[in-house]
Amino acid sequence: MTNYHIRSINRAFDILLEFTKESRLSNSDLCKRLDLSQSTVFRLLSTMVDREFIEVNRETGKYKLGISCLKLGSNYLSGNDLRQLSLPYLEKLRDKTEETVHLAVFNEIEVVYIEKLPGLYPIGIMASRVGSVCPAYCTGVGKTILAFLPKQEISKYFQHIKLEKRTDNTITEISKLISELEEIRNKGYAIDKEENEQNVSCIAAPIFDHKGIVASISISGPINRIMPKGLLNLSIVKDVVKTASEVSKHMGGQYSLTD
Repeated sequence: MTNYHIRSINRAFDILLEFTKESRLSNSDLCKRLDLSQSTVFRLLSTMVDREFIEVNRETGKYKLGISCLKLGSNYLSGNDLRQLSLPYLEKLRDKTEETVHLAVFNEIEVVYIEKLPGLYPIGIMASRVGSVCPAYCTGVGKTILAFLPKQEISKYFQHIKLEKRTDNTITEISKLISELEEIRNKGYAIDKEENEQNVSCIAAPIFDHKGIVASISISGPINRIMPKGLLNLSIVKDVVKTASEVSKHMGGQYSLTD
């Protein structure tokens, strides 16, 4: 394979990854983001449209992910051992707490939701969905995973990254984030106090396999149910931690939060 073909493949993947940040993009948008010529982007997009990885709206000129991406995503979820193993425990947790349950994994400085079970009293304010990504520093699942990573990795992740303010409660100082991660590591669970979405709070706990931290689960809901009158619902904390510990044991995890 020539260097030209390798560059083309890399550029095609770069284009696809831009659609994880925004659902609809034009040729010009992609040119600016990736510093590529319009002819190069158009050629790659045309190929991906033919293979149904990308769809185009002829009226607006905007592109979006196509049906082939959905097929790949579906196959990933159905073949994901972590998700398959966790699902019965997540369903049990959802049924007991009646709140929305998430399962998320870490990807660089973001978390990716690989399962979401809506609560029995679903709310319209929660934007999360299977396959969506969120910054790790302002979500319960993300902070939980960060807390159990080696400290040198944390410093590397946030060395050149600004913590953007998503709500009035978002932590935007590295020193404060590091301090909270230490607290999470000691307690064994994390709390999101409207740090990612207004009026939404969550409690999250880590999942381990034999190598270390692999994922996190959480209960999410309106802050008045997760933290009634400003006080943490300890019953939910116990349920989340117990569920995470049970999944960890089945994953061969060496760390049990309920021991």
